[in-house]
Amino acid sequence: MTILDPDMMYALEKWKSHVGIIGMDQRYSIPYDVDVRFVMAAELLVRDRNVAVAQYEYVNFARAIADFGLTSQAISIVTAVYARMQRIQTRKRAYIHKGVPPYWLSIFRLKMGHSALALRSAMLSLVEDAVDDEGFINWETRGTPKLLQYTFGIPIPQIDEFCAGSFKAFCELKASDRWAERILQDVQGSVGPWTSTVPSPAECHVFQINQDYASRLIERLGKDSGKNLELLASYMFDCVPGARTKIGVTTGTGSDYDVLVSFDGHYLDFRSEIGRYVIVECKDWEKPVGFTYIAKFGRILDAARCKCGVVFARDGITGEFSNHRRRAGALRAAKREVVKMQQQHGISIIVLNLSHLKRIANGENFIAILRDEYENIRLDIEYGTETK
Repeated sequence: MTILDPDMMYALEKWKSHVGIIGMDQRYSIPYDVDVRFVMAAELLVRDRNVAVAQYEYVNFARAIADFGLTSQAISIVTAVYARMQRIQTRKRAYIHKGVPPYWLSIFRLKMGHSALALRSAMLSLVEDAVDDEGFINWETRGTPKLLQYTFGIPIPQIDEFCAGSFKAFCELKASDRWAERILQDVQGSVGPWTSTVPSPAECHVFQINQDYASRLIERLGKDSGKNLELLASYMFDCVPGARTKIGVTTGTGSDYDVLVSFDGHYLDFRSEIGRYVIVECKDWEKPVGFTYIAKFGRILDAARCKCGVVFARDGITGEFSNHRRRAGALRAAKREVVKMQQQHGISIIVLNLSHLKRIANGENFIAILRDEYENIRLDIEYGTETK
């Protein structure tokens, strides 16, 4: 008996539930034929045999149901395939080319009008192709470079530069760190702003993250002098349509920003209030962040004329409520400074602790969490009840 990945089985059952309504086109014969193809591909992937063939089978299945208007289901399939292939690569500690799923994810995103998310998926596919071609992309056999050139208008020299940089980053990383997402983070800061674009209204609230990559970074918190938390913070913002990040920014006055975020686009939600730029600070500490640091961060935001800053603090800040020991009306230390910065200067400091990060890594919408935390501060709603 073949044991299917739960994500795959859910996608298949979801598709089956629509078959009776939408019917089947003769190009794909009867539903049973597609089901057999799906099960055969699942069996190949589960047994780790001929993974390259299996990914094409899954993608063909996803393309078939996308043609019937079930594009969101097709997205769930190729996303799950990509995740499974990454798990196999990590377990075997041997590189597997995974460029096909993100390429078609980009196509499906374009079909839904998600231009920014489509570009990001195409970038991940290009990373995979660049690594497979050892930095010199084969324009005759690869589809992703042509997609970027003709659909997104990226010049050929920039694509070639990106491919060379991707392979260099791949070679410099340890085998356990060779995620396309990590390589993209290392390269995008050096190749210019074309790795992101203005999002469409249809995707402004859509958030999709590689849960395995985010979970791995969370598992490694407390190591590498806080580098993993910086990578995690940057990655979460990178997955927000229209957001661009830079890690390790130093200003002319000597201020250091762990991560600088800028938003491209026209938003009608809370992002229209927090402004174009957001400064992010990361504190991978085993104890809560205290008053002194929050006060200093508030002055940095004020000097930079930023309306909002985000603190990624593994153990939160002092003065937050705890579900294990709730003190009614307790308002002290760092939390008091957060409230005062909003009330006196109109500057919002959003604090995300380990519990928030785990929720996001488990699939919750980062944009929605930012909105809720911003509203708690902006409207003086009781906050800080998140379990650490």
